[in-house]
Amino acid sequence: MSAPNSVDFYLEDEHQWNHIFVQPPRPAQLSQEPNLSTPQQHVHAATPRSGRRTSSSQASTRSSFVSRSDSDFSVMSAATSASSVSQTPFNINPVNDDGNNLPCEFVFLGCEQTFHPEEVEAWISHHEAHFTPHGPPRTSICTICDDRTARFSDSSDVYLNWRNRMIHIAEHLSTGESHLRPDFWMIDYMYEIGKIEKKVYEYAMLYTERPACSILVAPDFVPPEKKEKQERASREVHDQAREDRKRAREKTGRTGGRSSAGRTNKGRS
Repeated sequence: MSAPNSVDFYLEDEHQWNHIFVQPPRPAQLSQEPNLSTPQQHVHAATPRSGRRTSSSQASTRSSFVSRSDSDFSVMSAATSASSVSQTPFNINPVNDDGNNLPCEFVFLGCEQTFHPEEVEAWISHHEAHFTPHGPPRTSICTICDDRTARFSDSSDVYLNWRNRMIHIAEHLSTGESHLRPDFWMIDYMYEIGKIEKKVYEYAMLYTERPACSILVAPDFVPPEKKEKQERASREVHDQAREDRKRAREKTGRTGGRSSAGRTNKGRS
């Protein structure tokens, strides 16, 4: 029987059954309407092929995000339901004082689950559960650095591709870096598979690091003076007195011409 608030998972290497304590989010950290559920607190993967478990004293959480050997491990991820979307304010850098420096990137969906540094496997599985029943995106980027190698794109194995990305980010977090930015590739993917609504997607895509500038205007902005000039140019002015004079001249010209022609003909006759 597992202790409350714990996650058991099996690492295929050496038939080891590891037991990890998962700190649940405190009430103060939860949003008011967290509709997106987080992984269940009691998750048991398939039993080891050896048919036995090692005692909790023998279990060792040997997972380390600074070791590339983790890529040889496989972890059964918990299924997570994403039936609805919370309108939680978008905050990509949740603050916590529990020593949990591995946050869930889906905080803008209402999930504020965090993990301890040694819980990298549970952290990765938690993120994968958010995509259920779909797999991770084929393309994603690091949410901390702008290195050219921090773009992860491999359609042949999306889970390995996602794992490499998460380990890369975990290495950043292990050094104390905490300013996470949104991964627009991942947000696009979440919208495509129907995990987020359009208004949440548009809000998440508003993030920018460009400093505020008072002289910036919208592409279709028209200055007031230019608009006034355009209105004057398109305005049709009707001068009634001028038009009356013009008609009078035209009328006089027509009658004057006919009278002159009549006098000339009479003189000849």
